[in-house]
Amino acid sequence: MGLIIAVVAACLSAAAAGGLGVALLRARRGHRTAIEERGWLLERERESAARTAVDAERARIAAELHDIVSQNVSLMVVQAGAAREVLGTMPEEASAAMGAVEQAGRNTMTELRHLLGVLAPAQDGADEPYEPSAPHDGGGAGPPGWRRSRASPGSAR
Repeated sequence: MGLIIAVVAACLSAAAAGGLGVALLRARRGHRTAIEERGWLLERERESAARTAVDAERARIAAELHDIVSQNVSLMVVQAGAAREVLGTMPEEASAAMGAVEQAGRNTMTELRHLLGVLAPAQDGADEPYEPSAPHDGGGAGPPGWRRSRASPGSAR
């Protein structure tokens, strides 16, 4: 009878060990699946955050472009209208107004080049440096190269 009890105990021990082994394998498989899913979710979250950052930057650039273009085109329209009004009676004032239109156009193009990161000077080398009257976002310094000082000919800008 002692032998039967020992065999039964050994069988129960082997069955318990096998059950624990199967449970361990299932737990490891579940853990691995959870880790893979978490990695997938983190990747999706990272991609979503990157898309959000890109969208925010595009919106900021669009607002900057709108501000630059609308302000300077408005100035150009007013100056051109004034030049047209005084063209026959005051040609010097008309010439000055058209010069202001030309300068506003040049400044606008310079500001747009800086905003878009196209830092190459004009082909004739007559690019004026861009120095805004107010910070672009209401405070603090702008990105590198936002304010430039006049460089001597032949020096890097």
